[in-house]
Amino acid sequence: MVTKKSALSQLVLLTPYLGYNLGDGAIQESVITNIKIRAPQAKVLLSVLQPALVSELHGVPAVHLTGLQIRYYSAPVTGEQKSLVNKITGGLVWPLRFLKMLVREIRHVLKTFFLLRGTNLLIISGGGQIDDYWGGPWGHPYSLFKWALLARVAGAKLVFLGIGVCALKSKISRVFIRKALSLASSRSYRDQGSKDLLRDLSFTRSDSVIPDLAFGYLPDPGKDCGFSPTQSGLRIGLNPIPYLYEHHWPKSASESFDRYFQALHAFTASVLRNGHKIVLFGTDISDDNVVNLLLEKLKAGAPPNAGELISIHAHSAPELLTQLEMLDCVVVSRLHAAILSHLCVKPVLAISYDRKVSQYMQDMEQQRYCLSIDNLEIGAIEDKFDLLISEMAEIRSTVRVITSRCRGILSLYFDEMLENFQ
Repeated sequence: MVTKKSALSQLVLLTPYLGYNLGDGAIQESVITNIKIRAPQAKVLLSVLQPALVSELHGVPAVHLTGLQIRYYSAPVTGEQKSLVNKITGGLVWPLRFLKMLVREIRHVLKTFFLLRGTNLLIISGGGQIDDYWGGPWGHPYSLFKWALLARVAGAKLVFLGIGVCALKSKISRVFIRKALSLASSRSYRDQGSKDLLRDLSFTRSDSVIPDLAFGYLPDPGKDCGFSPTQSGLRIGLNPIPYLYEHHWPKSASESFDRYFQALHAFTASVLRNGHKIVLFGTDISDDNVVNLLLEKLKAGAPPNAGELISIHAHSAPELLTQLEMLDCVVVSRLHAAILSHLCVKPVLAISYDRKVSQYMQDMEQQRYCLSIDNLEIGAIEDKFDLLISEMAEIRSTVRVITSRCRGILSLYFDEMLENFQ
């Protein structure tokens, strides 16, 4: 007789993850850990965009999410590279490449079906997965539809777990997403705004809203290292983002990026002149481009008595958390740069480029320390930063309480979810 606890033998976690985004890494590690605690006998696999690297990072098997090569999704190609290829080939190789890609995708469909035949549960695992901004409708919307449909045919249960809803510009994307969501046994979202964006789908109205899955990452969160301003100044983390930066973002707007970059540069230079230490860091590999630009410009114009300026290049969430613990506060643009900093009980000033960042700061009762990236001015950053510094003790207290609450909610949700599917 098969016991209830042995029924859950294999799970697949699906996410458009390349291994370079530390927020995605924290989310998946959180889910893997929480599953293994509750179902230690279950085999966990990841379905991602770069299986070899992700498998090495997380210590679990990984498979390819798609057989397609879609720009800014599964096969990022810069505009300069694309133009060069067209010049060399005259475009003649594209029909052949399309045919090869189609064959790969058919083979991938078959492999996915046989994988799911031996799978109890397919989890669409966190992140901003309802989105066609990166790759269009044949990027992630199609991938979600394909995996959801194959799971139904293969007899695997489907769960959307703590997902974010971003942009859906294409009608084809909306068809893919509607069908994928409708095939799920359970759906939950990382914020109320994400759920609200799907309110036209009547079957989502009773779905749950839970904290971002990254809150379940640390075994002992909320550890405050007790750092405080010293005579040598503050230790300030700075996380820039290549938002609308040409060749590093699906859409580009040089004026918008330049305005953001110049405001960030002016603020950082001012902080350094006041004798504080700046630690530049990214949570995605693309952030390094802006980090390097900022580092070069700041070093070129730094006065002799300026505070210390360094950059770090963490290759995993644990590496980044070790660095964040050594800081007094952070200025961020990425969502998970804010979340990981709050897990370390660090006051966060967010320069928000997207609804999800603003929503998160509101949910953490930190909206007083959030600015929009649009029309950003140096004076606004300085004013918010001064406010942040003056209220650091209060911020830490609030963040610690809410972080603990979020972890408790997630723990109960994992209990319920896995109990239902075992």
